[in-house]
Amino acid sequence: MRTGKTIGTLAADNLIVDGKHDLDVKGVSIVQAANAKAQEVSVEEDMTASKAYASGDLIQVGDNYYAASTSIAKDATLVAGTNVTALTVAAETDFVAASGYSANDYFTLNGVLYKVQAGGISAGGTIYTDTDDFPAYTIPRGTILQVSGTTASIFSDGTPDCILADDLVVETSGSYLVEAYKSGNFAKQTLNEINGITLSAANIEALRGKGIFVEGVE
Repeated sequence: MRTGKTIGTLAADNLIVDGKHDLDVKGVSIVQAANAKAQEVSVEEDMTASKAYASGDLIQVGDNYYAASTSIAKDATLVAGTNVTALTVAAETDFVAASGYSANDYFTLNGVLYKVQAGGISAGGTIYTDTDDFPAYTIPRGTILQVSGTTASIFSDGTPDCILADDLVVETSGSYLVEAYKSGNFAKQTLNEINGITLSAANIEALRGKGIFVEGVE
């Protein structure tokens, strides 16, 4: 721990128990991934290529979308089933999927074509894109994190590893570098309230093995 560095929020919030175990932190990244990516699309007035296309390029003709299934020369005729493949495109009017989407599915949103990334979008799930801001939300200080390498996620059914030291406001997709307590003495009731769970004896023992001690505080 660097001397003179402020660790976490200093306002009293009943998270840290004074006493026996020194506080220390480590840096981890919390990743908010986009689940859909905007696609670059060339627009044609008719079924004739106004420029050369590489295999896989996306082409819009009228209200229909196609993928070049082979290289296409300028001025060549675009023929479905020959050199272009028609895409099945669903339309969404907001950021909630009416039905589930699998990876590599396409949909339009506000006139923009998107391709679903790995992981898909569940039915009724929120569509997060790489071009639009997320609805901002806050991960509160005291959130228990599980970690793989240097990437952290909110503890669910994995192994608890560390505790978020300050509130994190998430506004867009991307990687957020945060500081998390890797040692210290923490109030069990406060951790339960912040995380909306009841820490089990196994959870508490796993944290103890990491250097984090959890105490019941009256």
